[in-house]
Amino acid sequence: MTISPLRAGHSSRPSSAMAYQHLLNGWRQAILVAILLFGLLFSSLDASIVSTSLVTISIDLQDFLNAPWVVLAYLLAYLGLAIGFAKLSDIYGRRDVLCAAWVLFAGFSIGCASARTMQQLIICRAFQGMGGSGLYSLAQIALFEVGPADKPSLMGAMIGLTLAVSYVLGPVLGGIISSTATWRWIFWINVPVGFILVGALYLAWPVGISRQQQRGFSAIRRIDFLGNILIIAACTLLVFALQEAGAYSFAWNHPVIVLALVVSVLSWLGFAAWEVFLGSRIDTRIEPILPLRLMSRAYSACVICTFCTGFTYLVILVILPERFQIVNGDNALYSGIHLLPMLGSTALGAFFAGAVSRRRNNTSWTLVAAHCFQLLGAGLMLMMHNITMEIKAQYGFQVLLGLGIGLSLGAATIMASVQSGQADLAVAQGIVAQARVFGGSIGIAICSIIFNARVAHDLDGKMDPDDLGALHHSPTIAPWLPNELQLKVKTVYAAAFTDDIKLVMGVTVIGIITSFFTYQRQPPPMPGTPAAKEALGTEQSETELDEFAHRS
Repeated sequence: MTISPLRAGHSSRPSSAMAYQHLLNGWRQAILVAILLFGLLFSSLDASIVSTSLVTISIDLQDFLNAPWVVLAYLLAYLGLAIGFAKLSDIYGRRDVLCAAWVLFAGFSIGCASARTMQQLIICRAFQGMGGSGLYSLAQIALFEVGPADKPSLMGAMIGLTLAVSYVLGPVLGGIISSTATWRWIFWINVPVGFILVGALYLAWPVGISRQQQRGFSAIRRIDFLGNILIIAACTLLVFALQEAGAYSFAWNHPVIVLALVVSVLSWLGFAAWEVFLGSRIDTRIEPILPLRLMSRAYSACVICTFCTGFTYLVILVILPERFQIVNGDNALYSGIHLLPMLGSTALGAFFAGAVSRRRNNTSWTLVAAHCFQLLGAGLMLMMHNITMEIKAQYGFQVLLGLGIGLSLGAATIMASVQSGQADLAVAQGIVAQARVFGGSIGIAICSIIFNARVAHDLDGKMDPDDLGALHHSPTIAPWLPNELQLKVKTVYAAAFTDDIKLVMGVTVIGIITSFFTYQRQPPPMPGTPAAKEALGTEQSETELDEFAHRS
């Protein structure tokens, strides 16, 4: 019996997935999906949960200047290891690598909760981010393996929905915790959840759903160490240079910044050259973390769109709560509650992204619509340039922006799954995950540059140097400042917010243009649809396909 491929250049994903479906019954499949979604939820939650607590944390630890690194340290580790974890799971198996990620995540959550200085918190956040990176990328890979093989749109919608909920629930939950208890409970809550889910993972995970695991030197030789090192150096050094120079820790021409930028550029070039070299060799045992066969026009455009969405989403989740606290005088709790409209609309957008591609692959047009909604929502937020504006007016803007972000989160996840073959599914989802967080990290760093440039330009010479230094370390308006000066400080923060929104609009325009490049006249069909079954051969039954998968 022969089976024709779905499309030239695409692996037969449905039949590959069926190879282990007999190992999953109803309860086991439901438990594994829930465990993976919880891992995705908590890893993403910690990327945004501190955004409404940064002011509280910086006051407690007496260091606002380095406060952005509480977010960036996590995000940099998060983005730098996403692809690496994906490839390690191909070699050592999904379950074991997932458990190792949970141990890192929960273990260093204890370190974050126990930190007494900003430096200690930042270091522990970096290691926590390493574990979070594994939970983040592996959940998006394994869900397509343990979930229903014929319903990738459902899995994509659930992933997008979980990301949407976590990114917006994070600031709300962070505000509630820091206002009613201590900010340290933000990290303590990860520990018991981690222990429970690791135990459940070992009980529910059938070994047969992963690739054949390897051990010893044969497994180590397959790891692309150089590729991992180069991509981590390229991403982290670029964000480090932008953040440190923007925060005036170093001048732009300081040797540290120049060296970081030069090494970052060389790392990007080296990474590209190394992956091309590995891709051109057929006798190497090293598995490249970026297979060249994966980088089609549609998938490459999808990655860029994901970068733009990550930039927009994480920037908004940081600058909106800060504006509510600094300009409008809200506390951490209410600044998080003000983000609830975005929670609902982002979740709704992720659901719609899966629904519109349930029977036919409409991910390309979904991405176009997603970035148009983002541009409209961001453009309306320019109306918030006035420091006296009512907060109610921005709820509608959040709904439009959140709808666009949710549509993009869901559509990009689904597109990555159908554009890649089964052999490349892990790295395809890992790249999308990494691009999303990399975009957010770059966005936060650039917004830090904009804010500090505004403060230096508008307040230098108008405030006592000691007062200006105190303002950098604690952005809340101190009661001892004269009323006129308080108004001036609020105006500067509002102006910086407006500049940030203009930047976000520019990025969403890039996203709109790029999304058109994802269009395919005949896109890969969604598994389980009539088009997919016809491509596989209409005469084959599900039983025959399952038998074929076992033999392959």
